[in-house]
Amino acid sequence: MYALKKILVGLDGTKIDADLIQFANYMVRTADIEKVVFVNFIKNLQVPAEVLKEFPDLVEKAVSERKAAVIEQVE
Repeated sequence: MYALKKILVGLDGTKIDADLIQFANYMVRTADIEKVVFVNFIKNLQVPAEVLKEFPDLVEKAVSERKAAVIEQVE
């Protein structure tokens, strides 16, 4: 049987994220998992050009804030 060493967990900011993080934690504690990678899925980053002109770093800030939220939730 193939032993899992790494797992990939996709998070999207929905309620199920907490369950996925909890299950990943369970897998780490009960299996010989060496690495867990959390991937953040953002459904829509299409911002109108007029908005980006006024707020050029809007997308970067949104991604940065989401990353911080994921890190806080995982820890």
